[in-house]
Amino acid sequence: MKSKNVIVIGAIILLALFLFKGKTNFLGAISTDPFLYVNLPSSVQPNQPFTVTYSTVNAPSGKWFVAWESTITGCTPSPYRDSMSSEIGGNKQISATFIAPSSGSCTFNGYFQFANFGKQYWSSQTVLVTQLCTPSWSCGSWSSCTNNIQTRTCTDTNSCGVTTGKPVESQSCTPPVILCTYHTYQCEGQGILYWCENPTVGWIKITKCSGWYAEGNIQLYDDVCISSSGTIMSQVCKPKTSCNTNADTNCDAVVSFDEIVAYASKWKNGQISFEELITSATIWVRG
Repeated sequence: MKSKNVIVIGAIILLALFLFKGKTNFLGAISTDPFLYVNLPSSVQPNQPFTVTYSTVNAPSGKWFVAWESTITGCTPSPYRDSMSSEIGGNKQISATFIAPSSGSCTFNGYFQFANFGKQYWSSQTVLVTQLCTPSWSCGSWSSCTNNIQTRTCTDTNSCGVTTGKPVESQSCTPPVILCTYHTYQCEGQGILYWCENPTVGWIKITKCSGWYAEGNIQLYDDVCISSSGTIMSQVCKPKTSCNTNADTNCDAVVSFDEIVAYASKWKNGQISFEELITSATIWVRG
């Protein structure tokens, strides 16, 4: 009778060992079965990507294969399915990227199974969405247009280390057409000045006193181009080929009486030099 009891007790012990295989044995020892560990961050930034690592523990020494499915509430993508395998054994890990919601939290659940072992379920894990830092973006000026692209640099003055709300730092552009050289002048006829204040705008015809221009400081005084230094610009701007003198304002190759009288008035007002007046008067006399 005692031998039967011993046999029964032995069978119960063997059955218990079989049932507890892959979990915790009846003596409280930790199982050596393979396990897939999920490593989550404790908190993440709103609407930002974050990384989750899946690592094997106690992977078999020979060939092994594990597949899993993570069901995520609050984050994307969900569900997330993947697998790992090895021909030579040993532990491995892979990483996956998820996107956090604008607020709240993400809860991870799911299961995994190693080939030749039973399916196991993970305990629920939660990732909190916390606004740790609010970026404050400051951008520099746009660069000149090069190869139809212009750029600028934007920095987060709060140094949050995220790109949330970051302004664009490059954009397409069309190079401006350069119509004249910055702060240069040219004359058309007698005393008509064209000034280049903005190369992309082009020549500006100065037809009356309109104040001093920056840097070039050129204005028109009684229809004669005058610089800030007092130089009479008509001395620099030569008349057209058909104009035989600066006094020949209509460029008809003849200095008329009215033209020489008007030219003399400009000399009285200090707009032209004495030499210019005499030269033109001589041409008028000889004409």
